[in-house]
Amino acid sequence: MRAVSVVVAMDAIEVAWMEPGTWAVAVTFFVLGLTLARLLSRPPTSSSKQPGNESAPAACPASDDSRGDLKMVLGVRMDLKMGKGKLAAQCCHGALHVFDLIPNNPTWSRWADQWKEEGSAKIVVKVTSEPELVALHRKARQLGVPSIVIADAGRTQIAAGSKTVLAVGPAPTSLVDQVTGNQKLL
Repeated sequence: MRAVSVVVAMDAIEVAWMEPGTWAVAVTFFVLGLTLARLLSRPPTSSSKQPGNESAPAACPASDDSRGDLKMVLGVRMDLKMGKGKLAAQCCHGALHVFDLIPNNPTWSRWADQWKEEGSAKIVVKVTSEPELVALHRKARQLGVPSIVIADAGRTQIAAGSKTVLAVGPAPTSLVDQVTGNQKLL
């Protein structure tokens, strides 16, 4: 079965055919963009972070080179075999919850503001296992880069507490690449 998407651009309407799984991913990332825009325009209100999951807010990065490009990378555990919609939802959780950490650090706040102005680059990469995900998170924390690991609630496809996604950044590309630069693109 195929779904129809309608894209409105200025005064033209384009109709394109998309597979149902692709449709779910596209809608999820559209909602992610809208949600991030809302989240970034107001102070964070979420208190759902798990203890020990967040980067230390007082950490100072080894380099404050925020004059270059900035990006956010979302590392997804491939061994969990999540469906496309589940994967997209977990990435959304990562992108949203990493922003709960931003107000606690002036450098991170400056990076986030610049990242928004430059187009909010987001990249999704593959992570092979939980130990690899944890090691990448540890590296991000050591470098003083905002990062968070998302643990699933267990209501649908995977077991409760399963670590699904690592969100790294927004931060200078040079720092983020030290964490996720060797991972393959999803």
